Amino acid sequence: QLNEATAKEIGDALPDQPANATVRTILRILEEKGVVKHRQDGKRFIYRPAVPREKAAKSALRRVLDTFFGGSVEDALATHLA
Repeated sequence: QLNEATAKEIGDALPDQPANATVRTILRILEEKGVVKHRQDGKRFIYRPAVPREKAAKSALRRVLDTFFGGSVEDALATHLA
């Protein structure tokens, strides 16, 4: 939603505003996984998505389907409707 933001701006946009150190740790992990990138602006790191939103959403959905439904869209839909 923010397109580019500092760790503080990201933390401020999250519910229950986690500690800044927590946000920075999560951002570091996401960067190691290739999900976000950063550029440096003075002392600040400005983070941005490394993957388009649609591609990230498809990847996340695929992981949920594989983990909980054995890859079956039909089983996931049946569970959702139940």
